[in-house]
Amino acid sequence: MTLFFYNYHEFSIYDYKKIGEPTVRAHDKPLIITHFDNPYISLLSTGRGTRIVRVPRVHDVPGDSCIRFSTVLPGEEPAAIRADEQTDKEHASEAQPFTIDGIYEEHGYGITSHSPLSNIFTDEEFQKVVTEINRLLKAKRNWWMEKLSIFAFGILSFYTQTSVDDYVIQKNREWEEKNIDARIIPPSWNGYLSLDFEILDPMSIAVGSDSKNER
Repeated sequence: MTLFFYNYHEFSIYDYKKIGEPTVRAHDKPLIITHFDNPYISLLSTGRGTRIVRVPRVHDVPGDSCIRFSTVLPGEEPAAIRADEQTDKEHASEAQPFTIDGIYEEHGYGITSHSPLSNIFTDEEFQKVVTEINRLLKAKRNWWMEKLSIFAFGILSFYTQTSVDDYVIQKNREWEEKNIDARIIPPSWNGYLSLDFEILDPMSIAVGSDSKNER
């Protein structure tokens, strides 16, 4: 049986415009799509010029029905698409894991599974944040809390959701104060299908860098 999900977090495309080429054509190496349109713009006061990186749910503990998101920074998973020797040579002068190699539908992507999050957070920073969100979500599934919640008309479940949202708000404020260009979307907004991070559009960052270099 094949399962299809609308909120896939990565896919590949072979027809794209490579950096330095004038038109779209088929390539031997696929472009890996790791960031997506922001569907939350209407719910946010800002959001224009931003993209969404989706962190998938994981089901790696048999019999465990707790909602849990991957704590592995996208691009570092065991099955992630990594750079080969030739790609490493092409990007030898670049310190950032995510680089734009081609354009697809007016957005820039690389040829590895790294997303723009890899240029913002270390593995440890990312893991710490998602682990805390998972911990807060697990509290909601605690058996005694579930039973108490039934008698409390769902108040405890609402409280747990609020505690997750409070943590998200806290982290987003903290990152804003530190000028970190990322924020977490409350997972309740998409029914906990994925943990979404809002980031600046890599193309706008690249254009801004080019403009500075031309001065």
